[in-house]
Amino acid sequence: MSEDDFSTLQLPIKPGVWVDADERMFHACFTILGQYVDGELGGEPSVEIDKTAIALWRWYRNELPGLEEREPPPYNHLDDLKDQKLKELIAIRRHLWM
Repeated sequence: MSEDDFSTLQLPIKPGVWVDADERMFHACFTILGQYVDGELGGEPSVEIDKTAIALWRWYRNELPGLEEREPPPYNHLDDLKDQKLKELIAIRRHLWM
């Protein structure tokens, strides 16, 4: 996918592994956030909303993978944390890209 091709998303899901729709939606939202932070924002915050966006992206990219490896099923704590982070992203989404 080229940098300016927004018609498809490459989600961090292993080939051949079934992932429920709610989890794909979560990854899609954070994948788009990553495109914004790394591509459009360039990692340089200019306002508080940008700082929040960068913090959310860093959590997703750096902290979440380790949490997923450590937390045993049924993942309730992790799912609650993902819901919280997704709500934070939704709360700022209309203030990004302006």
